[in-house]
Amino acid sequence: MYDLCLDCHEGTYGVHGRDGHALDVKIKRDYQAKLFAQGMTEEEARYWMGGRLMLSDDGEIYKKTGGN
Repeated sequence: MYDLCLDCHEGTYGVHGRDGHALDVKIKRDYQAKLFAQGMTEEEARYWMGGRLMLSDDGEIYKKTGGN
């Protein structure tokens, strides 16, 4: 998992900041891909993702494991 500095957490471009949506999505997609790479099912990944899976740009469940 990620350890975020205060600026990446709450700063303007941080996950909770005004312009932080892109960072939030990247972190969630990376974490979800890691869960699937470990062999988890969609149900298991959904549990660890707080009940909601991230979708790729084409609307499919995001499972990409290399680069973004």
